[in-house]
Amino acid sequence: MSGQLHLTGPLGEQITVAFEEGGQFRALAQWGAQGYHSGEIPAGGFQLPLENESDFHWALLGGRKFTSDDGDACVWCRGHVWKRRELAAVDTRKMRLPAAVKYSRGAKPTDPPHLVETGEGDIGYVALAVFRGGRRDERFALPGRASQKAPPVEPPSIPSARPVPHLNHVEEGAQWQDLQGTADVEGNRDELTEQLLDALGKKGLARDAYRRDVLGKLDISELQKRHAQALVAGNGGRS
Repeated sequence: MSGQLHLTGPLGEQITVAFEEGGQFRALAQWGAQGYHSGEIPAGGFQLPLENESDFHWALLGGRKFTSDDGDACVWCRGHVWKRRELAAVDTRKMRLPAAVKYSRGAKPTDPPHLVETGEGDIGYVALAVFRGGRRDERFALPGRASQKAPPVEPPSIPSARPVPHLNHVEEGAQWQDLQGTADVEGNRDELTEQLLDALGKKGLARDAYRRDVLGKLDISELQKRHAQALVAGNGGRS
């Protein structure tokens, strides 16, 4: 099922465009980016949720947002410049209103009377849109913002432990010599020495390693040697 939109262009021309089911907002944004708009501004301006103000898709109303030379946030829409104004919350006996953001401009003699509101000092103005309260409507957001979520925080990667050399009594002394030679390579000495000591303690080979004088030949610290000797004493000659 499809529908139609009746749009007014920047020169006042009238056109009719078709859209597929559920595609009216896409069509409004597409033509609105070219200055076309649908319908007229209601009295008091379009009433929209405050949560939509920061990323509102102004092309839906035929406008575009820009920053003036004075640094003010403004919208060019339907042949006029509308300035952003923040309104404080009102809490009195007669009226209670939450804080809001309004895009408005000064009234002109050609403005329809029902659009003109009176501000401070009897100055008239016309509102294009008022963002106040309500729930956020994702259909009004700029493309890519509606489903934008913070990326999930990846847990810190934990480096996998290097396997401890598997040693047993039937292995020849050459394996011990190979491990000793690898330990002499710059950057691997401390890590492989710790692996050797760990293997000696867990596999019950401390006595055999001590007999082969492997620990005496390795370039390790005195603290590590004492650790190895403690392992020898702890194994008590067990195999």
